[in-house]
Amino acid sequence: MNDVARFLEDDAEPPFAGAALGTLFARVAEGAVSRSGAKEVLAVMAESGGDPDEIIRERGLAQVSSRDALEPLVDQVLLEFAGKVSEYREGNRNLFGLFMGQVMRRSGGTADPAVVKALLTDRLEA
Repeated sequence: MNDVARFLEDDAEPPFAGAALGTLFARVAEGAVSRSGAKEVLAVMAESGGDPDEIIRERGLAQVSSRDALEPLVDQVLLEFAGKVSEYREGNRNLFGLFMGQVMRRSGGTADPAVVKALLTDRLEA
């Protein structure tokens, strides 16, 4: 909402309709786009209008929630950071953020954090 307010500060009419904003909010609520992705969509909408679904699709901002799609990224990160995996299993739980960050980076920020967290937990606690 704060981001929306920033675009509505002046008295100018925004280049998007309320329905488009509602669609964007719905996509965030259903997990189709992340909050950071939604901010990018909102910025585009504020600049030139447009359909949120189309902007999400054109910019590749759809959130990836499929375990099948994310498992290879998780496995790749854990393999690359095998030494850190050992440290984690020896008790250094602070390394979880490293693994999360690496998976998110490799997904271009489109991975669903809840799914990534579940996958990492499954793999690291096994």
